[in-house]
Amino acid sequence: MHVPPDGLLNVHSVAEAFLYVSLTYCPRCRRRPVRAAGDLTRADGGSAWTLEIECTRCNERSPLRFRVDPPPTAANAARINSTHERSAVIDVAGWLALFRVIAEGAANEPNRSDARGMTLEAAQCLDEALRFFAPGQELPDESACYDDGSRERLRSHPEQFQHSRLRAMRDKLPANPVGGLPESKPRRRWWRIW
Repeated sequence: MHVPPDGLLNVHSVAEAFLYVSLTYCPRCRRRPVRAAGDLTRADGGSAWTLEIECTRCNERSPLRFRVDPPPTAANAARINSTHERSAVIDVAGWLALFRVIAEGAANEPNRSDARGMTLEAAQCLDEALRFFAPGQELPDESACYDDGSRERLRSHPEQFQHSRLRAMRDKLPANPVGGLPESKPRRRWWRIW
């Protein structure tokens, strides 16, 4: 979906940074999949964070730099985006792709608790996709797409992007609990499944 740009990437959470990596092409060979080759770490004690990525095709390793706003805390760790702003790095098509992958993983997860957690995370991806619609708008405009592939998908398959369709899908999923997602035993990092 996205080739990582040079410079600082603005995200709303650690989860969004890892989700971005799952959609990213290698900056060298322009292929996928790319995976995180470590954890997100604070760079130079400042507000920037670094995440080393590795291409599974050409083995190129390179760092991505992120600005996480709001800063990560235990209270917002389970939220993909605790603000009212839309993502600056994952577009509407990316959120829909993530929703499908996570929802499919939840459907195939034998552990009910993990499946519910993944379903709540899939619901958050739909919430993120819905941020790209202006009030009363049935289709997002092309500014909701950050690359040519996403714009082409919107033009070729507008039915996949209809607000009413996405809203109906979201309404079938559980609501995120007030005050955030439940804290429980340490869970596997679903954003690292790619």
